[in-house]
Amino acid sequence: MNKVKVLLFDFTGVIAIDGFWDWMGKNISNIEEYRNYFKEKAIKWDKGDISIREEVKKFAARVNVPFIKVWQGIVGGFKANEGMLEFISSLKPKYKIVILSNFPRELFNELIKKFSLTSYFDGFIISSDYHLIKPDPKFYMVALSKLQIKKDECFFIDDKMENVNAAQKLGIKSILYKDSDQCTFELKKLDISG
Repeated sequence: MNKVKVLLFDFTGVIAIDGFWDWMGKNISNIEEYRNYFKEKAIKWDKGDISIREEVKKFAARVNVPFIKVWQGIVGGFKANEGMLEFISSLKPKYKIVILSNFPRELFNELIKKFSLTSYFDGFIISSDYHLIKPDPKFYMVALSKLQIKKDECFFIDDKMENVNAAQKLGIKSILYKDSDQCTFELKKLDISG
């Protein structure tokens, strides 16, 4: 019998496609110089240790591009995964649907509005609010505690194997997301459908 009450979805790579680097490549010359800079900063803003908005302001000044243009490019670069959102809509009557994501809250709030995420999701557990990121087991435990559920009452979907493995080690059923068709097929096989 399927005990699952809550479905936990990662955001970037599952619910939305991140067009950040695409936008940067088209609008910022010599962007390759900044790739490592942003990788290091991303871990810190995902943990809530630094402000993404402040870091983007510094970056914009460094490359002599107005902050608002860079910020709007970042927000605008995200594209909804319509296939997943449609599937999630079909699941809403049966399951609580929650985003569990490594993400900076100040940017995520913009994307909640952009994609009307509150119409699809019952909650958002965002790493920067807890100063923890996947695959840290503590972050998954925060989610279980916040949602007041047991490990066998949730199912986790993520596009990074390290995050799926971490959840599975804790006893949380999980699958690796590859694309919308594969994900919906695998969930339906596990009797998770609308």
